[in-house]
Amino acid sequence: MGNILAEAESQQTPAAPEPAFDYEAEAVRIVREVVKILKTKGLVRRNGPDGDDFGQNLLTKLLLVREKFDPKKANLGAWAMTMGQNLAIDYQRAAQVRAAGSLDAMEADPVAGCGAPSLAGLELEQLRSLRFSDQDVAKLEGQSAEMRVLALAARGWFIFVEPERWKQWVRDAAYPEGFPSGEFLDLRNNGERIDYLAQLSNGLRGPEDTRTDKQVRNGFSQQLLRGGRFLNSLEMAKRLEVLDAS
Repeated sequence: MGNILAEAESQQTPAAPEPAFDYEAEAVRIVREVVKILKTKGLVRRNGPDGDDFGQNLLTKLLLVREKFDPKKANLGAWAMTMGQNLAIDYQRAAQVRAAGSLDAMEADPVAGCGAPSLAGLELEQLRSLRFSDQDVAKLEGQSAEMRVLALAARGWFIFVEPERWKQWVRDAAYPEGFPSGEFLDLRNNGERIDYLAQLSNGLRGPEDTRTDKQVRNGFSQQLLRGGRFLNSLEMAKRLEVLDAS
């Protein structure tokens, strides 16, 4: 009898393994839902720069913390909602400062004073396959190396550049290999990004650079503003708008 029971147990179908957790796909799905909820609550504008760019910034933040996430111990939806609410507060504060019309308003603006198509509404495979067209690449290479790199890094569009080309652009701009770092991408607004860049530039500036710290900060601020407006003129901006609306 014991042998029969042992044989029967050995023939039982093993339990199917749980499907692997696809962090990126789940992050894209959850960001869409969080943006909808925050728009309903009035924390994010339905139209305009905030509504367009908010999802992109939130998705970037989620992707940056993927190594810290354990699906067995935490809920990605709760993470995204907390991060989304904090980001919405940053946007609202920036809007209030912009209304004052000061230079600080431009520095505090999370979207560098420019609207941008959202990446959050796109499917994961679309994000992976998107690349700048030859025409866009030519336009980008027509800009200064530093402004090109800073604008793409600040908006997160460097992911649309072929990896080897991006490495070369970073070298052309005399920025450290691996730029932008996760630390830079995780900064919440352009004021913090300008502080980061100013500190970074201290180790890159030669003795012939006699600019004051304030002049350096103002230079980065202007480059981020001009770069953000320039990106809106690219074919990629139109492609993202069409994909997000489909």
